[in-house]
Amino acid sequence: MQTQSIPENQLISICIPTRNRPAVLEMSLRALIEVVREPSIGIYLSDNSSDDETRVVVAALASEYPYLHYSRCPEYLEADENFERALKLSTTKYRWLFGDHYKIVDEKALKQVLELLEEDFDLIVLNSNKRIRNLVSGVYTDKDATLSTLGWHMTMMTALVYNSEFLAKLNFPRFKGTFLSQTLTIFERLAESRFSLYWVQDVVIGSFHFDPSTSWHPRALQIFVRDWFHGVMSLPPTYTFESKKLAIMSHASNVSLFSLKGMIYLRGLGAINLKSVKAYIKELPYVFRADRLLYLLLSLLVPVFIARFVQTIYFKLNPEKAGHLPKAS
Repeated sequence: MQTQSIPENQLISICIPTRNRPAVLEMSLRALIEVVREPSIGIYLSDNSSDDETRVVVAALASEYPYLHYSRCPEYLEADENFERALKLSTTKYRWLFGDHYKIVDEKALKQVLELLEEDFDLIVLNSNKRIRNLVSGVYTDKDATLSTLGWHMTMMTALVYNSEFLAKLNFPRFKGTFLSQTLTIFERLAESRFSLYWVQDVVIGSFHFDPSTSWHPRALQIFVRDWFHGVMSLPPTYTFESKKLAIMSHASNVSLFSLKGMIYLRGLGAINLKSVKAYIKELPYVFRADRLLYLLLSLLVPVFIARFVQTIYFKLNPEKAGHLPKAS
């Protein structure tokens, strides 16, 4: 094992929930270790009962970086439960919830995050490539402004750095099963007390391509039509109705997963079909603007086998774009 002269960082740790994605997890961990080695940031993995070589992959990397910590769930948990479990494996002041196919773009981006930790914010929200443009960095203390402006982006788990004191007050079980507890619990808490949140405009987060069959993408409409709509609308009435409406519709309007290309991608996964559209027909007008509804209807006209064939050919012709599948969170 490689020796580490600097003690493990007690200010911040990276907390990764994972399950059955050893190949992309290995890429993510190698990239992370390269960036976090100098400040000795601990990486805490909560393995949701993987039945593959995840443990072996992590053990090999732990021999190279001693602050890589692995914990396997004794039994399978809901994804939201594993998010919470990952965050609570560490005891550092700040916990950075981190998806298992993401990376920090470079040392400069990490340094910017580390510099903010001395300010004692309740939350730090980080930008990712092609997500939010033209929203300057700054402090948010108003719950409605935070929900309407940043709410949709905060569904991306890797964008969230929690102060441990704030984290301890979050009620994750309330939104169990939504894949959105990491976001909705935050906004429920912001309605109850004063807070200080810092938004970072510069791009901090990058990502790797992953197998969509191992992700939540096949449940995209359930999560970001039904659960997002009802989750936001169930937030305390101290939020204005207008800020809730803006938050709900901003997600589908901004993410590439619900572009025409993204809809066809979801069609190929089987996530978009007549049954799923009928199931969420009441929520769709509140979640999708007219252009997105049109894309949804157009994607229904594409046979599933053709959607899959087009996607396969596209990535064979453009292998450099295989790491840029539409993102939804």
